[in-house]
Amino acid sequence: MQFLQGLPEADILAISEYLNSQAVSGEQRYITGCAGCHGNDASGGFVKKNLRGKRNINLNQRMMQFLRCLPRSDTNEIGAFLSGLAKKTKAAAEKKAAPKKTK
Repeated sequence: MQFLQGLPEADILAISEYLNSQAVSGEQRYITGCAGCHGNDASGGFVKKNLRGKRNINLNQRMMQFLRCLPRSDTNEIGAFLSGLAKKTKAAAEKKAAPKKTK
């Protein structure tokens, strides 16, 4: 990471300790572990596998086995994020499709 070059080691350690002390959301875990293949919005990405609404992550699929190193709580948080994303997407589509009220 080029932006860290030149910083004293004590500063780098302080930054990493701060970042590691912060709570991480299911969305952040998804972006880090899943978005590279499935897209930032979970609509499929280059693997063309839509994950919106997927509450349970199948860690037995060959391409997903790398997630086995995560604690179950992390994959549960990712699943909760994906489930919520599906609800937001559905609500947005319904709002867009609703007839406009005239005054």
